[in-house]
Formats: sequence, structure tokens, C-alpha cells
Amino acid sequence: AGEQTAANGQKRQMSANPSHVAPAVVVRSLFTKYDVDGDNKIGTKEFAALLKDHGFLMTPPEAEIALRSLDKDGSGFLEFDEFLGWWQNESKWKDMNADQILKYIQAAEYFNYFDKDKSGQLDVAEFKQLYTDLASRGIAKRPANEVFAMVDANKSSTISFQEFIVFATAHYNP
Repeated sequence: AGEQTAANGQKRQMSANPSHVAPAVVVRSLFTKYDVDGDNKIGTKEFAALLKDHGFLMTPPEAEIALRSLDKDGSGFLEFDEFLGWWQNESKWKDMNADQILKYIQAAEYFNYFDKDKSGQLDVAEFKQLYTDLASRGIAKRPANEVFAMVDANKSSTISFQEFIVFATAHYNP
């Protein structure tokens, strides 16, 4: 906390914890800058350009994994609402370091191994195979159907990569 003198000479009290969250209109402008093709979504190449401009040099596969970790609806793109939520998060860059991206890549490879039909989703049978592998490694201890219900946050009866990442980062950190 403290005081600041405005241009007109008036003193005003400063907050001890000023908010550094960008207004949605500012974030929309940034989103539009990187939405080069104007389709109202940011794809891997566009996201890689944003990352590069902010000092994060990633290979195309690394940028794709980083984008997938933020893609809440599993579309393969960042729509504005997803981008806004990420951009306004004060720790947005925390997960863009090399160690975290490596963990995402490992998680993606693991997820993709069990995604037998390559749908980008794990159905119950695919998840049970993944779960059996986790249990054999001593990682999973609860009943498979209980874990499936917990991981399937949107209750779609499938597990998206985003749901898997949330689960994996919350419950398993190698």
C-alpha cells in the first residue's frame, strides 16, 4: 500500500495488491493479432508464434502439446474463451517451461498409446486399459469406474486429453 500523486496533484491511495489482469477487450486484441487467418481460433502455428514473441521457442510438436494442454473442449484449437482464461491467469507462463512441456509430451504419448481408435478421446474400454497399466505400476489405487467418473469432468462418457492432463498433473508428478 502507499500513495501516488496524480498529474493534477491529488494524492490517491494505492492498493497493496493491484490487479494485473488484462481486461477482456485487451485480450481480444491480442487474440486477434495471433488469429492470423481470422477463423476465431488459434491453431498450433499461431500459438507457436505467440509463444515465440513472448520468449518461448518451441518445436511444432512442443507447441501442439502446449496448446492441447490449454484446449479445454478438445477441438485442437484455442477459442477466445479458452485463451482469455489462460491469458488472465497470473501463472500462465509457469507451464511453458521445458520440464513441464516434456511432461506434457510424455503424457500425450501415454494418452495416445491407449487411444486405440485415434479419436482424441479415451472411451471406457480404452481408459480401463490405461488404468490397468497405471495400477500395475502402483500408481492407481481406487476402483477404475470411480477414477473414470472423477476424470470425466464434463460427464461425456469419454476422457479428453485436457481431462487426462488435469488428472495426471494433479495425481501423478514424476
